[in-house]
Amino acid sequence: MASVFRDHWSFILIAVVTIVLDQITKILIVSNIALYHSIPAEGIIRLTHIVNTGSAFGLFQNQTTSLIMASVVGIFAIVFYYTTISKTRSFRWAMGLLLGGAIGNLIDRVIRGKVIDFVDVELWPGFHFPAFNVADASINIGFFMILFLVLKSQIGKNRDDPSPVDD
Repeated sequence: MASVFRDHWSFILIAVVTIVLDQITKILIVSNIALYHSIPAEGIIRLTHIVNTGSAFGLFQNQTTSLIMASVVGIFAIVFYYTTISKTRSFRWAMGLLLGGAIGNLIDRVIRGKVIDFVDVELWPGFHFPAFNVADASINIGFFMILFLVLKSQIGKNRDDPSPVDD
């Protein structure tokens, strides 16, 4: 067990910290802001207590059981993918963010039957970006880190390829 932790400590640590931060922030929102109320009442960025029975961007509303099953499959896929790919530091961090975010939102779905969202950004008067939480932000950051790493790897391979370019 000690060797597993030693080899994968940053992946595990980032996932655990993400889960803890996600759940603490959600508890604070539920405890201190009434549903659909905001602090401050107006402004570009607000803390607004919102619930989401669907997935990202409000898709698949009231499909909690299906979303729980999809989350479990996703978590297994993250762990499987993590165990099969070379593990650079950046990769471990990105996968830890993905795993922590997926587990954070899964906890909400299992315990509450919905996800607590609270970061509310009004891009222009009357138009709000879909509200999100720490887990959502972690999933997105992890995804874009992996996308960047894959693209960087592919660009590096193409630079090293001595084959002529077809015209």
